[in-house]
Amino acid sequence: MRRLRRKRLVRPAAPVAELTWANQEWAMDFVMDGLATGRAVRALTLVDEYTRECLAIEVDSCLSSRRVTRVLEW
Repeated sequence: MRRLRRKRLVRPAAPVAELTWANQEWAMDFVMDGLATGRAVRALTLVDEYTRECLAIEVDSCLSSRRVTRVLEW
């Protein structure tokens, strides 16, 4: 008996923004890790996409929305 192959859905690739200068686009990420004592540590990283320079790193056991806003405004 012959088996039919499934048809794969082909989607067009998402357009990639062409960056031409610094501070045009930033990437923000939250990273979480644990200490040997079991306590959690969170870090907010802010990176410039064009230069790949780390603009800010905020590390603490608790990052409130006010601290995130303060880092972004800075």
